[in-house]
Amino acid sequence: MTDLSNNSTKEALRLSEARLKRAEIASKSGNWELHLDTTMMIASEGAALIYGVDTTSLTYEFIKSVPLPEYRQLLNDAIKSLLVNGVPYDVEFKIKTPATGEIKDIHSLAIYDKDSNTLFGVIQDISQRKHSEEALRKSEEKYRSLLECAPDAFFQGDPQGDYITVNNQASILTGYSREELLSMNMRDIFDKDAIAQQPLRYDLLSSQAPIKKARSITTKSRKKIPVEMLSKIMPDGTGQCFMRDISQRIDDAHEREMLNEQIHQMQKLDSLGVLAGGIAHDFNNLLGGIYGFLELARLESDSPQVKEYLDSCYATISRTRALTQQLLTFAKGGTPCQKIEKLFPFVEETVQFALSGSNVSCSYDIQDDLWDCSIDKNQIGQVVDNIIINAKQAMPEGGDIRLCASNISLDHTHLTLMPGTYVSILVKDEGIGISPEILPRIFDPFFTTKPSGHGLGLATCYSIIHRHGGSIDVESEEGTGTVFQILLPAVNGSQQEAQKDIPAKNAKESGIFIVMDDETTIRTTLCAMLKFLGYTALCTTQGNETLELFAKEKKQNNPVKGIILDLTIPGNMGGKETAEALRNLDPQVPIFVMSGYSADPIIANPTKYGFASSICKPFTLSDLSLMIENHG
Repeated sequence: MTDLSNNSTKEALRLSEARLKRAEIASKSGNWELHLDTTMMIASEGAALIYGVDTTSLTYEFIKSVPLPEYRQLLNDAIKSLLVNGVPYDVEFKIKTPATGEIKDIHSLAIYDKDSNTLFGVIQDISQRKHSEEALRKSEEKYRSLLECAPDAFFQGDPQGDYITVNNQASILTGYSREELLSMNMRDIFDKDAIAQQPLRYDLLSSQAPIKKARSITTKSRKKIPVEMLSKIMPDGTGQCFMRDISQRIDDAHEREMLNEQIHQMQKLDSLGVLAGGIAHDFNNLLGGIYGFLELARLESDSPQVKEYLDSCYATISRTRALTQQLLTFAKGGTPCQKIEKLFPFVEETVQFALSGSNVSCSYDIQDDLWDCSIDKNQIGQVVDNIIINAKQAMPEGGDIRLCASNISLDHTHLTLMPGTYVSILVKDEGIGISPEILPRIFDPFFTTKPSGHGLGLATCYSIIHRHGGSIDVESEEGTGTVFQILLPAVNGSQQEAQKDIPAKNAKESGIFIVMDDETTIRTTLCAMLKFLGYTALCTTQGNETLELFAKEKKQNNPVKGIILDLTIPGNMGGKETAEALRNLDPQVPIFVMSGYSADPIIANPTKYGFASSICKPFTLSDLSLMIENHG
């Protein structure tokens, strides 16, 4: 009977120890005891698992060695306080397991039994909890950082409306410090004459989505400010609200109408751009042949009379080319080819050229440290030329134009521009002025009051400045004169210096050029120009043919000086795809790209896409020579 009783007790003890072992492993905990007289340590398997060793290795010396150095003094002080003063041992520290080098967070509790001079303790691996706490801390920091960076005021209140969280913008909006706001209720800042707050809370409680409403608040200085609120009740009953000052919004009917006119103007130009771009593309291809052959004929002709006729014809074609470029400029996708440039003396030289031979003068007021701008000089020159010519024509009896240029910084008050730094160019004339009926239409495409005008001048100016990220505005009074203001984004600070053009060489070259274009006229003209410059020209119509020809010439060791590719080849590989394939055959050969019209940014930034340079059709012999020689 006694044996049966002992067996039952042993079985119960075994089951109890097994349950304890499973519980320790599941909870990542363990227990230990340290006999101070002998420094003998007894530990459970759960404790050994935490330290990454077996129970026989879990000695007092081992326990002292595994905590990270910065925690060892903390543990010594805790044990001393327990032994001397009886203060409970309850510490958190980090260890480094010897087998894997893993860093773990440990929570340890211990008591001291004086009679046996023994410490009894439990430990738990709390690494997962610490990681979660750290992740939560970082998430809260990110949340708070985002709130502090938010442009709107943020308020969070408890179910009674007392503020528990606000950001810095809330202090700026209300005039109260953060500490003052956290001691206030939401009702304290709202205008006492505004709609009561209770209906808003009812709306929020019945809505799953945030609610936007307008309210009026009273600042610390007793100033009333209209605000727009975006509010929501959270599942825990707290309320969150973003609040924006709307007192600076455009509420004047005239200013709103001006903004709508600006938007309408952009829409009209975009719609017309599709048509203009298509016409300009086809016309440029035809014009390229006429332009190129005329120039070659002028250079080759020995007859003075023929040269005179050709010069007249060439001048006419040049004006046609300028008109086509105006179409391209405000056509959709007329991307400017921008470089960082100094505006002066370039603008002044353009003005003087436009006024040469006239009875109109120009005086200047230019800020000494005028910022550089990233511009397409040809396009900006076209803008200045158009405005100066208009000013000259507005003063048939002569007069003076005043041109002022200065650096300015914009805040949020401009209708169409982002805040930032700009260069302002003001052009003031003393002319007849523009009537109020006509003034809103002066930037409309094809609108003109001149018998011989085509109505593209100011429309082109508008599009050029818009595509440069700037604005152009006009004020005028009949009988007094007109003022145009151009704002261009400035490049200042540590930006690179203005880029300089590389002068063209005059010496004739030799070698082979491969030309790819689907238009017969362009191929024929370009080959004739290259021949005049001393090169041998080989023509192809599409990408695969170009690759085969280049591979053949390379195999025969024929010197290919460069390759000129049309950007767009309908139904086949265009310039971009062909250039990528050519780079696999020879990464060094200069590849140029040409186009009459394209919405692709490759023409504006050819080097970004692996091209040596780009050229726009129609182009002159000197344009072609300069492109090749600058990148030869």
